[in-house]
Amino acid sequence: MIIDSFRFFYNNYFFTNQFTLDPRSDSEILVDYIINKFKYQHITILDLGIGTSCLISSIIMHLPYAIGTGIDISTQAIKVAKYNINSFQLNNRINIIQNNWLDKFEKPFDLLISNPPYLSMEEIHQYKLYDDPIIALEGGLSKYIDIYHKRYLFKYMIIEINPTHLDKLLKYFSNAIVINDYINLPRFLFIEN
Repeated sequence: MIIDSFRFFYNNYFFTNQFTLDPRSDSEILVDYIINKFKYQHITILDLGIGTSCLISSIIMHLPYAIGTGIDISTQAIKVAKYNINSFQLNNRINIIQNNWLDKFEKPFDLLISNPPYLSMEEIHQYKLYDDPIIALEGGLSKYIDIYHKRYLFKYMIIEINPTHLDKLLKYFSNAIVINDYINLPRFLFIEN
């Protein structure tokens, strides 16, 4: 089990522990996509499931006119995110809210970014992911459906997906641009609402 460590992500080291997922290199594709698409634009960003803050912090560092908000249900993950945000001196540009996903959340943003919990318990057991926080892994399709029902809050969305869910997700997000990961599997959906 990981107690406390630092992981390299998008040219920076992020603190992580047993309450957060380790940043994955494939998620850098999401960061690159957003930086290239929104360079020099004034945008507001919501990171749903902020975890370590590696996604929103990396994006905010490269988009000088962007401001962000991160949501997480885990008090411990929020502590990790705050540590990282403070260490990169981004606390004046990134706000954190403790909330249960999008429950009772109605504030509009230009962009939603999220790597939602998308594995089933069967997949967690199959891949033996016992060292990762279950709350950050387990969700199946339900978290995507929650996002779909709140899509009116966002002009754009980019969400990381389980490649096995692609066909089902395209029924909800039919106008999505599919972005592949480093091994050419569908890993992200970019949606313009």
